[in-house]
Amino acid sequence: MVRGRSEEIKSEVRKLDGIIPEKLDRRSFFKGSVAAITGGFLAGCQGSSDGSGGDTSDGSDGSGGSTSSSDGDKLIRSVVWRSAWEAGPNYAPEYMAEKEGFWGDEDISPPSVKRGFGSGDTTKRVGTGTEKIGFSAVSPQVSGSSPGSDLDFLLFGTGKARSSVGLFYRTDVLSDADPETLRGKTIARSTSGAVTPTLPMYLEEKGLTPGEDINVQVSETAANLMLQGKVDALWDTINTYGQAQAQIDQETNADMLYSYVPVVGYNCIVNGAWLEEEDNVEFTSRVLSGYSSALKWTLLNPDKAIDIMVQEVQPSLEVESREALHARMQTGVAATNLSETTKENGFGYLSLTDLENTFNQLAERLDGVDAAGWDINIEDHVATEVRDNAEYAVPTNDEWNQMIEYAGEFGELYE
Repeated sequence: MVRGRSEEIKSEVRKLDGIIPEKLDRRSFFKGSVAAITGGFLAGCQGSSDGSGGDTSDGSDGSGGSTSSSDGDKLIRSVVWRSAWEAGPNYAPEYMAEKEGFWGDEDISPPSVKRGFGSGDTTKRVGTGTEKIGFSAVSPQVSGSSPGSDLDFLLFGTGKARSSVGLFYRTDVLSDADPETLRGKTIARSTSGAVTPTLPMYLEEKGLTPGEDINVQVSETAANLMLQGKVDALWDTINTYGQAQAQIDQETNADMLYSYVPVVGYNCIVNGAWLEEEDNVEFTSRVLSGYSSALKWTLLNPDKAIDIMVQEVQPSLEVESREALHARMQTGVAATNLSETTKENGFGYLSLTDLENTFNQLAERLDGVDAAGWDINIEDHVATEVRDNAEYAVPTNDEWNQMIEYAGEFGELYE
């Protein structure tokens, strides 16, 4: 298949979203209508529908291995895309790429999306070659890239272009996040790998020293301490903040780390040795292209995306209210991706400048990383050819405004 021709067809079919009846399966419509127009040469490009959201395998069942073949211009690989955590709206784009045929549109066999068991575990799986492609938080990626690590992986795209961590507080307890206001106060934080190394970065920007100018209380119930007014503020992720905010009537506010230090949140990674095999750079580039389109589509069609997550991926999500499901998507997908870099270059585009800053900042604060002995050259850790070859979904101004409106108050926290 000629990919240029494929792009024209995809563009036309995407316009059918919101036009064809809701009850009509878009994928079936795509296969039937486009195959009729093009002589059937797109048949068989659709994603699997095996409901991978509930997978609980430990990766030892052979699912991480890959086989390679091609059918004309279509690249066929049997690979898993290992997510960072269990299936939910905050990880919807990767499931949309599989379920809604965005990867099939790229003339590849869709990776099978499987739930993760933490970003550290996902990074290790990909780095050891147990699985080939994954999605995880940046902290274990920095640790796994540092000198002395035996993991072999490269970053090739981003899925949360802005760090999700920040300072959250009740306005009846804390008036603002100015340094003088914070001085002498108590901040609670959890032991999460995302929040632990980032609080020192934030306090340094404020000119505050933990233990001297401010008290830090480590607790597994940090969010509850903030909700109950037992501490002055909470250092955590915007996802946790969104869930906590829904539990109280008090007015709340936030001060995001990204406003001071532009660090990325989550990235796509690929096993380095596997990437070197024939045509795997092209395959991974198409994976990123499809993921980019899925990310954009998710933010333009959040209701449809949530329907698919509940009906096809993780039925247990039905116990959550629609409002709660949207809050998870607004915080975990919308707010974290509406950066200027995304607006200019497209969804999934990895900024080397932001990534280098992230590596430098975290290397100094992560346990077990010898920052002094690590001369970081960020291009050594990026699958540059994949990043440069991918075709990114760039939003129009109207689409961007629609996404900003959807992110709502959570997006405003980054302004």
